[in-house]
Amino acid sequence: MPVTSECFDIVCLRCACGFNEKTYSAIKELVEQSKPDIWNFLSPNSFLIYYLTNRSSGLASQLIESAQSLRQTDSLLTDLQIGSSKGNLVIEKGMFGGIKAIPMGTAVNDAMQTAASDNR
Repeated sequence: MPVTSECFDIVCLRCACGFNEKTYSAIKELVEQSKPDIWNFLSPNSFLIYYLTNRSSGLASQLIESAQSLRQTDSLLTDLQIGSSKGNLVIEKGMFGGIKAIPMGTAVNDAMQTAASDNR
C-alpha cells in the first residue's frame, strides 16, 4: 500500500490524571461526532484526533470549541487540556484510499505538547 505525506489538523484532548469510564465516554462521543479522518486513544490520558486539512473545513476548530464548552460545563472534565497543531504527517493508505494506520510526524508531538501546557 502506498505511503505518502499529507497535511493534517491535529487535536489532542488530555486529562493529566487519566480518564475514567464517564470522562472517556464523554470525550469519545465528542470525538466521534466531529467526524475525524482517524483518531486514537493513548492510555491513560490522551485522545489524538486527525483531520485531513483539505477536507476538514473547520472540523478541528469545532471540536476544540466543543471540548472547551464541555470543560466548562462538566465538573469531571475541568482539568481537560486541549492542544492542536497543523503539519505534514506520514500516512499509509489502504487499497481503497482510506488511512490504514495512525499518522506519524512531529506535528503530532506539537499537538501533545500544546495540550500538556494548556493551563487555561
